[in-house]
Amino acid sequence: MANMEPRKKPSLFAQRMLSKNREKSRHEILENHLVKNDTFGDKSYVITGQDAESIHNENVTKLSALTSKEIEEERNKLLLEMDPALINFLKTKKANTKCNAQEVIPDETNKPDTYRMDLKNSTDINLRGCANNPTMNLVNKWPHMDIVEPEKLKWMEELPPPKPPPAGVPYNARFSFDGTLLPYIEEIPQDGLYHHGEEPERPGYTLQELLQLSRSSVLQQRITSINTLANIFLKASDYTYCLEKPLLPQLLESEIFLLLRFSLDDSIRQVVVASIIAISNLLVNYADESCLERLLGVATGLKQPLFYVKLDLKTEDIVELKDPQLLKIDVIKGALRTQILPRFSYILKNLRIEPSETISLLKCLVRISRHSLESALSIANCPGLLPAVRNLLNKENEFNFSEALKLFRVIASHSHTLAEQLVNNYELLDPIQRYISGEQREELMSLVLESFYTWQVLLTYNLTTEMFLTFSPVIQRLLLAHVEHTSIFTNNGDHEHATALISTLSVILHADYNRGRQFLPTLELCALKWLTQISFASNITWTMCKLIGATLNCAAIVASKGEYNSKDVMIKVLKFLDSPNFMHCSNNLRKSSWLLFEYENTKVENLPCLGVVPPTVYDVSTFPLVAGLVSYLRTVADMKLSEKFISSTEIHNYLQDIIKANIEVKAQHWYARQEIYVLFNIIHIHQHVMSFDESSYIHEVALVLLPTIQNDDRYLLPDLFNTFIFNKKYFGTDISTFVSEFTNLNLANNSAVQNANVKHMLSEAIKNLDAISDCYNSVLGVNNFNLTFPPPSLTATVQGEESALPTDWQFIPLLQLYNSEGSGEKAGLIALTSLQWILILEMLRPEIVSATSISARYCRVACTFLAGNDLFRDVTTWLETILIVLLKYNSQLDFDQPIPGLTSFYDFFRQLMEHFSAVSYGNPVFGQYLLIPLQQRHNPKYRKIIWSEQAGILRILSTSLDQLIIPLENFLDPCETDIDILSTYLGSLAKGQVREKWCPVLYKVAVHHVAVFINLYADQPFTKSLLQKIKSLGNQDLRTLLLEYQYSEDME
Repeated sequence: MANMEPRKKPSLFAQRMLSKNREKSRHEILENHLVKNDTFGDKSYVITGQDAESIHNENVTKLSALTSKEIEEERNKLLLEMDPALINFLKTKKANTKCNAQEVIPDETNKPDTYRMDLKNSTDINLRGCANNPTMNLVNKWPHMDIVEPEKLKWMEELPPPKPPPAGVPYNARFSFDGTLLPYIEEIPQDGLYHHGEEPERPGYTLQELLQLSRSSVLQQRITSINTLANIFLKASDYTYCLEKPLLPQLLESEIFLLLRFSLDDSIRQVVVASIIAISNLLVNYADESCLERLLGVATGLKQPLFYVKLDLKTEDIVELKDPQLLKIDVIKGALRTQILPRFSYILKNLRIEPSETISLLKCLVRISRHSLESALSIANCPGLLPAVRNLLNKENEFNFSEALKLFRVIASHSHTLAEQLVNNYELLDPIQRYISGEQREELMSLVLESFYTWQVLLTYNLTTEMFLTFSPVIQRLLLAHVEHTSIFTNNGDHEHATALISTLSVILHADYNRGRQFLPTLELCALKWLTQISFASNITWTMCKLIGATLNCAAIVASKGEYNSKDVMIKVLKFLDSPNFMHCSNNLRKSSWLLFEYENTKVENLPCLGVVPPTVYDVSTFPLVAGLVSYLRTVADMKLSEKFISSTEIHNYLQDIIKANIEVKAQHWYARQEIYVLFNIIHIHQHVMSFDESSYIHEVALVLLPTIQNDDRYLLPDLFNTFIFNKKYFGTDISTFVSEFTNLNLANNSAVQNANVKHMLSEAIKNLDAISDCYNSVLGVNNFNLTFPPPSLTATVQGEESALPTDWQFIPLLQLYNSEGSGEKAGLIALTSLQWILILEMLRPEIVSATSISARYCRVACTFLAGNDLFRDVTTWLETILIVLLKYNSQLDFDQPIPGLTSFYDFFRQLMEHFSAVSYGNPVFGQYLLIPLQQRHNPKYRKIIWSEQAGILRILSTSLDQLIIPLENFLDPCETDIDILSTYLGSLAKGQVREKWCPVLYKVAVHHVAVFINLYADQPFTKSLLQKIKSLGNQDLRTLLLEYQYSEDME
């Protein structure tokens, strides 16, 4: 019997192999089968003449005898043997005819041995009009392009236009090869810039696509991607406001530095070069470098910022971090760990990179050296690195690398010791002398200027002073050349060279006046010439102002020595002060001000930078001229010149704007330093004019200036304290105008007697200004801040840009007493003088103290009660007077907002109450301070703590209604609605914990709120419970008082 079992279905693998074999058989049939004659056309489109038809037929006969495979082989053989020019000629000739190519397709319905070629493809690409198709034109232009590949043509066909993105929805940023951020839709040339990733209809590449290409095995793709990334880094700051998140932090977060660092170790030179440029563009903020170079030649321009990252980690914790982790918190420190310096050293010594690439590498080293003293030492100690950099400055080097000398200058700026090592180990004086004394060609100007400023750094450390004797003729020659050839109206290069020379003379005169005095006559000629010209110059430029400022600053140094104060120069300065150009400069001061400049901080935490181009270095800025002018006017102390300067309306308006602006935050920036010096000199100029009657606003400027002084400039504080802050000259004897405003204060007991008391206390405080000054100078250690020469460093310290004193510096003595619990022999004197000074500021300078919130000021003064057990008793009168003044701003008190210096006001208030219970004996002034947070508008939690946790206070908080400073209504209105507080009120009244004779204010508060609540909210369930408790009271008088309480009469 036959087996009827169903046939088993073949496996997937068997099916696939069967299909493949069938396809192979089909191709073999196609390849071995003959081709029909009509496949080759009716005539030849290449051969012409009488025999063209017979030759064509003969060719067709021979081709018909061959299979398609044999035809293809013969065709390829001919293409290889023939001259390409001849092939192009034949193809061009044939291109003028119709395109009638066809593909071999078996006709299974007719004879099995006959097939015809038909190149119409399955994707319905219409090739009949291919003569006009640019893609099909390639068939006749290049070899091997005559075989149509439909799948590739499909990829190359036009894409649909991209749809606009939904409004408000972010989309991927795409960049061109030059780093330009491309719009979402843009008509661009379609010859390049295509990609195979997402959104193929949009031009450009995303960062992710570029990062992927940078790891490609195709060399050209790697180089292109790295170059594109380098261009994006260069323009990253331009896209801050275009992207959802700043670009540079995103790049650093993606560990892109490690990718570039690996590429730097590549064996292929082109990849290494591209990586150098990309790393330079990533690490270096070129705007910062440009601004810092523009400030060279301006007073204090030699000092350099520090781009240090403050890490809250111990050294051993940093060591344990992996490279990617360290790079995310400090890019430069992470880069140093990757051994980038030895690699740079190898590249400089062994790879012959182009000058532009060498410059990029040097810029990287400059940026690394700005990070910290540790980084600068790493560069100095890296084997072979600085010698290779020094070789770039040799005479035989055909290229000019000012960045090499700049690197030595920036490293030397870190410390006197490091500068001395560089001078001794690398013979820096040789290139400095060679470039300064050599030919002043335009292409060498950057090196010449860098030589001047590098020498200035060394001179500031009192190094290379022996160079004076041999170099004096060169300096004299250059000065004479500028006297003869340089004017205000010459080109900027001459101005920059003259500025560098004059500022170098300033350093020489400051370091060794006796050796520099030989240049004074020539220097005076320069000053007279340029001051004359600036008075009537029609278009004042930055370089003009920089030159005049450097000249006036040098003249100020000469005048400070007291031996050579040129009257002719003073006359020229006076003429300038009378000229329209001075009006233009003073008017421009506000526009050039950093402290009045509104900007957004774009700093990157792990790669710090200055972050913005300051208005002080704009091309239209006249700031350098004003800076030099005020330095000169302060030094010569001429009354006529000072009067002319301070009478300027624009200068006055500038100072008023400084008073009104909130400049404390902006003052903690590197660019603020120079303007702080200008303000410091301006208020000193006012000292010269004894008849000047607007002294109060100058004192306000001094008070505003005080907390802006940076840590590295705190040597200015003693002068500021003694000359301005505590100077009685700035406080009038008649102070009635200052206390008259208190007659309209909304205080509970605002009487003429109280006003007279405030006036008396203020007068007494002003008389005690000498003792107040001694106290603050001693407590703050101001007298210990001195300027040393030579300085230990010309680079900012880690906390150098922070304010030397906080905005609320007047409370520091009280806070120290609080921290020391009032110990010390002079604790009483410190408390007294501090409170006196606080009263003076609150009364006479309210706009200045308003920079600190009223809540913070209340807490600072209240610390006096916590400084020891009974210290506050000796200054009770002063504490009460200050509270009266503070309560002028009672409506602004807000204890729920963060208060600087306090982690929790609730805990501070609890501490006050505990101390009150322990040591106050019911002191009424201490009680007044405790009552402030109990007003109805403040958080109920402060009322709860005193009525529950600290209920013992109710027995001794004896401040009477007559003594109460603020209106009683502030404690009664609005009605209390917190049921826990109301229950506590009634419980305390019922138990006798609060009585009118013990605690009159809080007794009144409790009675009022319980009585008013049961009248206003009679329908609430809690009210019924409260009424029931009241009716069950054993105290008949209390029960009657609560039930018959008249709300309207009480509030009248």
